[in-house]
Amino acid sequence: GDYRRINMLRNAQTEMTTRQFRATMEPRVGLPDKAQQLKVWDARNIDQLTMNIYRVKVNGTNRLDPGNEKDFKKLKSLMTELPELQVTQHYNGYKAYDLFKDTIEVPGLPVGVYMIELKSGNPETEVSRNLYYVSNVRVMTIALPDNKLRYIVVDATEGQPISGATVELRGYVNGRSDQLMAKLTTDAQGEAVWQFAGRRPSSIFAYTKTDDFCPYFNSYNIINYRDDDRRVEQVQLLTDRAIYRPGQTVHVAAINYEVTDGYKHKALENNRLTLTLRDANYKEVAKQTLTTDKYEA
Repeated sequence: GDYRRINMLRNAQTEMTTRQFRATMEPRVGLPDKAQQLKVWDARNIDQLTMNIYRVKVNGTNRLDPGNEKDFKKLKSLMTELPELQVTQHYNGYKAYDLFKDTIEVPGLPVGVYMIELKSGNPETEVSRNLYYVSNVRVMTIALPDNKLRYIVVDATEGQPISGATVELRGYVNGRSDQLMAKLTTDAQGEAVWQFAGRRPSSIFAYTKTDDFCPYFNSYNIINYRDDDRRVEQVQLLTDRAIYRPGQTVHVAAINYEVTDGYKHKALENNRLTLTLRDANYKEVAKQTLTTDKYEA
């Protein structure tokens, strides 16, 4: 027509009906023979989605990203399709502009690395590809005094320690990143201790002779130990609601406790606390003195 802004309306209509979908799967490391959920988000104007699963001939040291075109070409030569696991979901009854979501079950798989591919069959939509690692090996890290780190390798299904597992530590060495810093073997309790002189390792790779499919973990996701003999007194306040109407009574609970050695917590009984209520202009509205009981408030 003659409407001057008709093209803007056409563009808006096109945008509202553009074919699309987004897929995520968390966690990216699963347990053997345990089903996982592939979640589909923001799907629109598509009739179906097909999930294909491929076995990939790599282990947990893989750094190739299927979202990168060059990396995917390398991965493609290492992939073996598992056609018996293909699943197709059909979507009927949605209008072209409707946004919807779905869940597709990824069946339980043996230990290994897999490519989970999801596509609509329409060239307008991108193909979603994610690597999925299936492993029974997990590693935990605890920082100790004197620049020591304790690594505990466990069976993720049974929760039992794994003796004889290998733990590779990688990080900066001589100005170069991702270099092997140490290779440890766990004892009968599934533990290994390492003392570092300079930088901490940046990544950990734990594996066994039959399962090397758990990917690198960031070594900074650890439980920290701090040799701290200070005593710190803490107070936490809890109110019965976040917003009050004029004239409503404010009910408050106070939790008073001390922290020693950085991690020991103890309730403080018979402590006197002063609570002050202030308005938005920091003007005092009310004040009350309390004495803590054996339950800290």
